[in-house]
Amino acid sequence: MNDIELAIAGVVLVVIIKPGVSYEVGGDESDDSQGGISTVDALMDLIRNMIPDNLVEATFLQYKTERKYFEIAADENVSDMGIGPENVTYDIRVVGETVSGMNIVGLIIFCIIFGVIIGELGEEGKALLDLFISLNKATKRLVDLVLAYMPLGILFLIAGKIVEIGDWHVIEKLGLFMVTVLMGLFIHATMVLPGIYYFFLKTNPYHYIWGMAPALLTAIFVSSSSATLPLTFQCCERVNKIDRRITRFMLPVGVTINMDGTALYEGVAALFIAQLNEISLSMGQLLTIGVSAAASSFGSSGIPAAGAVSTLLVLTSVDLPVRDVGLLIGLEWILDRCCTCVNVLGDSIGVAIVQSLSKRELDNMDMARTSTEDTDEERDNGAENLPQQL
Repeated sequence: MNDIELAIAGVVLVVIIKPGVSYEVGGDESDDSQGGISTVDALMDLIRNMIPDNLVEATFLQYKTERKYFEIAADENVSDMGIGPENVTYDIRVVGETVSGMNIVGLIIFCIIFGVIIGELGEEGKALLDLFISLNKATKRLVDLVLAYMPLGILFLIAGKIVEIGDWHVIEKLGLFMVTVLMGLFIHATMVLPGIYYFFLKTNPYHYIWGMAPALLTAIFVSSSSATLPLTFQCCERVNKIDRRITRFMLPVGVTINMDGTALYEGVAALFIAQLNEISLSMGQLLTIGVSAAASSFGSSGIPAAGAVSTLLVLTSVDLPVRDVGLLIGLEWILDRCCTCVNVLGDSIGVAIVQSLSKRELDNMDMARTSTEDTDEERDNGAENLPQQL
């Protein structure tokens, strides 16, 4: 739920700051430019897309509710008089149909359920699990090859996009976009996460954060929570004295699931592109963006520039133009490092909270282990003394 809250917070910041809005453009921003879709329609579409009819179809089609105008036949007498089409009336009907665009919500729900089932199969599902692990490694290698050519590609993408838009104030808008993302990350890292830590542990959170400084600094440099994981283990276990049983279970899971910074970046990017194209969004579409950003961040890989790919999925969930993502790739190099730092901080604070909530269970496990060791030692001593007694 933390990812969802942060994604919605990012959406709120974009609505307030409006980094992509041209102030010279007039008009009422509250108007719905998406065909009159209501909040209920957008939310019901989100729920409907969670269970796709066809998994293959979900990779390129999604369900969407639209309000269409249907012409009502005019009176025959009116037609004979030669009165124009201005006298023809129209009826508005709500129509649900499949439109072009990836159904990312349905794919994520399927992958979660499918992954749980593979885990329950045990040895029978190990072959399939190994296949997906190998596929994941091959995908990472492919991404590394693409990233090698990224600087040159970014140069031409940004230059071409600025010329296409014809708005030389786009650089100012990109600066506001960066400020919006950094402001959201700063608030989350310095206020929200420390506040949650203090609420559960009643101790100084900044002392704990200072103990995580080496891992956070490494996350900024390498821009990968997976590469930072070994140092995160050391900072949590050796410096902050977190139980090894908690860190070894939670941190590897958090690297994939807990993507606070990535969720915020994706939500802000989607709203920025909508404002850049002067597209007004309804409340339902804003909520859809927040939920989609959080859902897509759950499965994001802990590798550099992973947010750029998942941002495309968020845009398709509300039919926003994906061509403008090229503008953001140049800023991805900087913002992704800050997002990774927040992701690592969220993981480390999460293990501290879980240790606090699980203190009684951990103590009972230690007592049971000590009792078992004492019993084994007494049994061994009794066995050694038995020949002497005989």
